[in-house]
Amino acid sequence: MNVYLLQIVNGIGVGMLYFLLAVGLSIVFGLLRFVNFAHGAFYLLGAYFCYQAMQWSMSFWTAFVVVPIAVGALAWVVEKLVLRHVYAQQHEFHILATVGLALVVQECAILAWGRLATTWPFPTS
Repeated sequence: MNVYLLQIVNGIGVGMLYFLLAVGLSIVFGLLRFVNFAHGAFYLLGAYFCYQAMQWSMSFWTAFVVVPIAVGALAWVVEKLVLRHVYAQQHEFHILATVGLALVVQECAILAWGRLATTWPFPTS
């Protein structure tokens, strides 16, 4: 009986995650009329840019201010160069362009910082 209860609770938890994912995508698509699957790639760039800034002996708090501005500027350039041309297309093109962009950003990050995970100590005040 314990195994069945665990499976039921696990199924409810996974169902909640799927529900939150579907609601989030529905809200974003309903408001913006654009499906963007590349936003995670920009989170990745923010993390690695912060790591790189700290490697260059910049303090965490300086990187905390500078890196979001840099990633936002890069996202703005990508929007002007790539995504602006896709807005008028069908939604399949939105998904294709943003997934392709995410794959390109991921491979560029692998080329720049390698495949292995990197760690950094917690910032101190």
